[in-house]
Amino acid sequence: MIWPRLLLVVSAPEFAAALSRDILLKVNLRCCDGQLLRDWLLRRPFASALPMQPMLVKQMADRNPLGVELTFCRKPSSEKGGTDGGLRFAVSFDDELDASLDAKLPGVLLVTRISDGQHIAKHFSERILVQMLLKDLASLPVEIGEVLSVLRPDQLLDRKN
Repeated sequence: MIWPRLLLVVSAPEFAAALSRDILLKVNLRCCDGQLLRDWLLRRPFASALPMQPMLVKQMADRNPLGVELTFCRKPSSEKGGTDGGLRFAVSFDDELDASLDAKLPGVLLVTRISDGQHIAKHFSERILVQMLLKDLASLPVEIGEVLSVLRPDQLLDRKN
């Protein structure tokens, strides 16, 4: 099912504020192989960046979009469950193009916050993981894709109009 596209008219600061709440990073890629990018994300050593933070890294259950979910874990209690938010790394393609898994198409890697179950903000942990991913993207293998641009919501907030 293809959802109709919505056009929202907002100013840049309003857009940046809304974007900065949940979207942590947007990476535009050329000649992106979705499956290889997902496998590459699964091999990232996220746990080594935050050795004291228990986490679970797994591929997203849904095939569209392809991606990886990183869930922060905690000891469950009667008031709180065993998850404490996390990050979602989703790989998507232009809706108008045939995004078959075998084709190499322009793609987008979108890193978003998972707030479900999160009782305390994890801004420090999220920032460390995004910085690690940015360093790793600098050496992304050519067969996976080529980074065209990187957009962080804080870059929009810093810009003066």
